[in-house]
Amino acid sequence: MHTRRDVPTTANTVRRLFLLSVPLLVSACGAGLEEPAAEQDAAQQTQAARVCTTFSRGLGWTVEDTTIVSTSPDSNFGWTPLLGVEHVSVPPLVDTRQHTLLRFDLGTIPANSTLHSATLHLFAVAQPRTVAVRGATAPWTENTVTWNSFNGAYDAAATTQISGGVVLSARSVEVSPLVDAWIARRRPNHGFVLTTTREVLSVPTHFYGSELEYPFSQQPALEVCYTTP
Repeated sequence: MHTRRDVPTTANTVRRLFLLSVPLLVSACGAGLEEPAAEQDAAQQTQAARVCTTFSRGLGWTVEDTTIVSTSPDSNFGWTPLLGVEHVSVPPLVDTRQHTLLRFDLGTIPANSTLHSATLHLFAVAQPRTVAVRGATAPWTENTVTWNSFNGAYDAAATTQISGGVVLSARSVEVSPLVDAWIARRRPNHGFVLTTTREVLSVPTHFYGSELEYPFSQQPALEVCYTTP
C-alpha cells in the first residue's frame, strides 16, 4: 500500500517563497526608516549647540578699552568715552601716536569650541584713515595701562583693517583668526590693538568707548558665533 505524498506544484513553490521573503522585506524596510531619523536627531543636536553672543559692556559683559598716548607716556586714559588712533610724525619736531586697546572677556565660551564667525563692531565719531587691527601680546588693565607700561606689545602683522569712512557711522570687521586662537587656547586673550600709519598731517580717528553711557548700541562690541564641543 502506497502512502500519498503531496506533489510540489508551481503554485506551492511560489507561495513558500513569498512567505519566506516577507520577514526579510519587513526587516529591510525597518532598517531604511531608522537612518533618516538618526540623521535628523544629529542635525537637531548640532543646530541646538550653535550659539551667537554679542559681548559688550552695555549688555552686561566684561569689556576693557582705553587709549594710550606717546606724548603722555605715563598717563592713563581709561576714563574717557572716546578711543583715539593717530600717528603724526614730522621728525625731529613731532612724533605723536595714539593706540586704542580693546579686550572682551570670552571666558564663557568653552575651550575648543568651533568658531563660525567673529565680528568687531565700532562706532566712528571720525575716521579719516584706515586703521589696522592687531593682537595684543601682553596683559593690561583699563585703569592702569599707559604708553610706557604697554611698551608696544602687539603683533607686527595686522589681522585685518578697518577702512575709513563718513563721520558718525558704524564700522564692522571680521576678526576670526584672532578670536579662534583665543577660544582654542592657542594664545592668551590680551585683546586688540588699533593702530594707523604715519602721516605728516592728520585728523585723529575716534571711536566711542565702553564709557559711553547712551546709546549702548554704539559701544564697542564683539559678536561671536560658535558651536560648543
